[in-house]
Amino acid sequence: MSQFLSNRERVKRHYSSRATPNEPGKVSGRVKLSERANGPAYPLKRFHNEVKRSLLQEFAQDSSRLLDLACGRGGDIHKWAKMRIRYVLGVDLSGDEIAEAHRRYEEAIEANAGNKNYSFLCEFKETDKLGLEPCVFGEEYDIVTCMFAIHYFFESENMALTFLSNVADNLKNGGYFLGCFPEGKRVLKSLNKKDSVEKPMFSIKKLWKGEPRCFGSGYCISITNTVVETDTESSLVEYLVFFNVLVELAKKVHLYPIPRYQNPHLNGLFEDEDLNEPFKHFFAHYPGSDESLEETSSLYVGFAFQKRLPNHPTPADKR
Repeated sequence: MSQFLSNRERVKRHYSSRATPNEPGKVSGRVKLSERANGPAYPLKRFHNEVKRSLLQEFAQDSSRLLDLACGRGGDIHKWAKMRIRYVLGVDLSGDEIAEAHRRYEEAIEANAGNKNYSFLCEFKETDKLGLEPCVFGEEYDIVTCMFAIHYFFESENMALTFLSNVADNLKNGGYFLGCFPEGKRVLKSLNKKDSVEKPMFSIKKLWKGEPRCFGSGYCISITNTVVETDTESSLVEYLVFFNVLVELAKKVHLYPIPRYQNPHLNGLFEDEDLNEPFKHFFAHYPGSDESLEETSSLYVGFAFQKRLPNHPTPADKR
């Protein structure tokens, strides 16, 4: 537990440093964001945002309530507005990121005054309890999301199961849990049985000894010109997540994967081989970019689970 808390504090410091700082002399998060928008990883960021937008369109459009776990700086605020979601609560362990998310929300509301899509209420809450203890954030939600963060909770089986319980405890029966993460087998494939790999647009260093395990197999990944770009001293520890492990854990809290998506555009963002699979590998094409940028995206998968309680009527497909 202490090892995770140490890494959790490191994660918190890392992402807080990417938010807009109050200290004079530091480059603001807004300036860093502007720099990254013009950097070599911009095609990746644009594509990953399109995956998130399309997942929300498939499952969350016109929803009443959405809970975003590990919301960061509120990078999906405009997506929530365009999906006409009426209430969103974003939670994160970084108070600095929460403050920046609130600032962005206020700015978006002011800039889009008169646009009824931006009449939705969005609140943000700091918490470091996810994955550690039960967390209930008010009334149940139609949608729970965790975009590019679930892998931080696979340090142990108990932590991963507690996190999935956090998801299920806040989700209505029939509601959807959506997210994206780097898939364990693809990370192993990139490592190619080596301790580390370094390519122009990303690097990975494994931290576990021996064979990879279902939980606690840590690694550090740095993606050039993105929010997860790090140096050796500040590297964040992520953990391998495997399909079968996630599915079996999710069943324990009555979350079941959705293998088939209805939107052809959404399906086109993933590899053809995954059309009927519950986890969809990103299929990106970045002409003019280093080929390692496409390999970076291919590490990631999108997913959707539905909560189905036993001894209850089978929930309708709400799409």
